[in-house]
Amino acid sequence: IGVTHNTVSLSWNSPSPNVEGYNVFKNNNLLTTLNQETFTDRDLVPLTQYSFSVSSFNSGGESTKSNEVTVITLSSK
Repeated sequence: IGVTHNTVSLSWNSPSPNVEGYNVFKNNNLLTTLNQETFTDRDLVPLTQYSFSVSSFNSGGESTKSNEVTVITLSSK
C-alpha cells in the first residue's frame, strides 16, 4: 500500500489463474472494475480515512470481498 496526501495505491495477488477481473471497493461501495492486480485512487482528501477491499470474479461468479484495509491520507504539507 502506498499513501500520499491525495492518493492510495493498492496491489494484491491473484487468488487463482482463472480470475477474469477484480472489483475494487472504497468505503464499502464499488469504485471500479479492472483486470489487473494494482490500482491507484486519486484526488483524495488529505488527512481523511478510507477503507478499501477487493473481490475477484470469473464466469462462475464473484468471490467474497478481501479483508478491508483502512488508511488515512497524509497531510498536504
